[in-house]
Amino acid sequence: MSKDKIIISSADSKYFQLIKELFLSLKKNHVFNEYQFAILDTGLSEDQYIYFKDNNVRIEEAKWNVEVPK
Repeated sequence: MSKDKIIISSADSKYFQLIKELFLSLKKNHVFNEYQFAILDTGLSEDQYIYFKDNNVRIEEAKWNVEVPK
C-alpha cells in the first residue's frame, strides 16, 4: 500500500525529546501503516539526526524565506 499521506513536524536539539515522543507514540499506535513521518530540521544535533534516519524518518533542512530570530 502506498503511503500518500504524511505527518510533518519540526524540531531543533532543544525539542528533540518532544518530537521523539511524538514519533514513538505514532509508531506505537500503528499510524505509520497509513502515514509517512517527516521532520523539518531546524537544528538537530548529529546524533539526533542519525536517530531519526535510522528509524526511516525523512528529514529535510528547514529553509526560511523570512528572517527568523534566534
